[in-house]
Amino acid sequence: MISRLFDIPKRQLELFPKKDALASKVNGTWVLTSTEEFLKKADQISEGLLAMGLKKGDMIGMMSANRPEWNIMDIGMLQTGVVNVPVYTTLSESEIVFILNDCSAKYMFAGDAAMYAKINNIRSKVPSLIDVYTFDQVSGSKCWTEIIEKGKANSNPDRLQATKDSIVPNDLASLLYTSGTTGTPKG
Repeated sequence: MISRLFDIPKRQLELFPKKDALASKVNGTWVLTSTEEFLKKADQISEGLLAMGLKKGDMIGMMSANRPEWNIMDIGMLQTGVVNVPVYTTLSESEIVFILNDCSAKYMFAGDAAMYAKINNIRSKVPSLIDVYTFDQVSGSKCWTEIIEKGKANSNPDRLQATKDSIVPNDLASLLYTSGTTGTPKG
């Protein structure tokens, strides 16, 4: 039965597995991600987040164009109860500071070098921010694949299943800020 957002890809795997559940163009070539690989990576992200000490209700910001990594990260967070805080790529630095401070984001994920630079410029203005990761390999930054590797190294299927089981349909999944809601930044 589907009662949580992260149940949807699992249901797809059970009933309608796809070789191309996700797709992206990399250097002019389409790269496909199967439903099975999607879920495997999402589980590894969940395991990595748990190994980093994140727990239900913690907030992580994501600023990226639509891409498979965003979706994998989102499902990985949902499975642990970590709340995704999407940040529009077009926001000003002051708006980003407001959002990250308002939600007390612990980590931030940036899609590419330009977004990483934008986040890095305001990093000192967000005291709750522990670190910034990127989806693309960016010089000087940590990459999201490090969390996947941490998940592989700290795999504990029983702990992960218990964590997933603790997530109920009414738990907060995502925190969206809309235009006009970014008032005066804290501090």
